[in-house]
Amino acid sequence: MSEGEGDNAAPEEPKNILQQQMIAENLSQIDTTSNGDTYAFTTLILEEKELELLGDAIKSYVHLRNINLSKNQLKSINEISELKDLLIFKATENLINDISFLTQDVNPNLQVLVLDKNKIKSLPAITPAILRQLNLNENEITTCADFTGHQKLQVLEMRKNQIRNCDGLGNLPSLTDLYMGENPLVSISQLHTMSSLK
Repeated sequence: MSEGEGDNAAPEEPKNILQQQMIAENLSQIDTTSNGDTYAFTTLILEEKELELLGDAIKSYVHLRNINLSKNQLKSINEISELKDLLIFKATENLINDISFLTQDVNPNLQVLVLDKNKIKSLPAITPAILRQLNLNENEITTCADFTGHQKLQVLEMRKNQIRNCDGLGNLPSLTDLYMGENPLVSISQLHTMSSLK
């Protein structure tokens, strides 16, 4: 058989899935665990690793509080829902198109979520109870209608999306900073109820 024959039958290369070894090599910041019983690594930085799938390995690192997965090719981040101690999660410049897992009872300690420059199309009713900052700049969001508000959210950034109105953004009693520049807005009537805005 000449060189190159049968190439079409070659199995597709496996996707770049996050493996335990890569996690172990990129852990930092040792702190006491949330129950105070022991010490554990609490920070994971995996920028520019060409990751396509998170896989199950990350689920066993239950003490992680700060994760940065920016500049990869991730389409889904559902696996982080298992991480109850997570405080800060960043995954800018990926291909994430859905964050509906945040409508379930997940990530009770999440305070900062930064998902700028992804492919997210809508803002769902997010449930992490103490979330303070949500960054969704430069996505493809067209509607916030399913968003039912949030009691603790202080900063909401949604610049450069495709949002035409502010439906769904009314019940945000703690919101002090709202950034919605460079959207094709035609109605901002919901914003009149936001007395806490700076």
